[in-house]
Amino acid sequence: MGTTSVTGIKIKNINDGSERTLQTDAVFVAIGELPNNTLAVELGLTMDSEGYVKIDNHGRTNIPRIYAAGDITGGIRQIVTAVGHGATAAVSAFEDLLHPYWVQHHS
Repeated sequence: MGTTSVTGIKIKNINDGSERTLQTDAVFVAIGELPNNTLAVELGLTMDSEGYVKIDNHGRTNIPRIYAAGDITGGIRQIVTAVGHGATAAVSAFEDLLHPYWVQHHS
């Protein structure tokens, strides 16, 4: 609602179909509370108890050369956080290609 800024939202009760208007100055949209993790599960990534992909501090998963970032890793699910996680995972991928930790080196 509003012409140049948000002044309110219309809320619909999906159980009984009733609608009401809630006056507000701002809106933060959150879509879905369950992680869309089908691919991650199929790949065999380790998940936490809530269904989010477990990563280390560099975005690495339990499978070498597979990284995760953003909402699928849980925590604060906002775009600014996802962008930061993505940058960290990208740098880790680059460094790991230069120095592959998953390759066994023989002395």
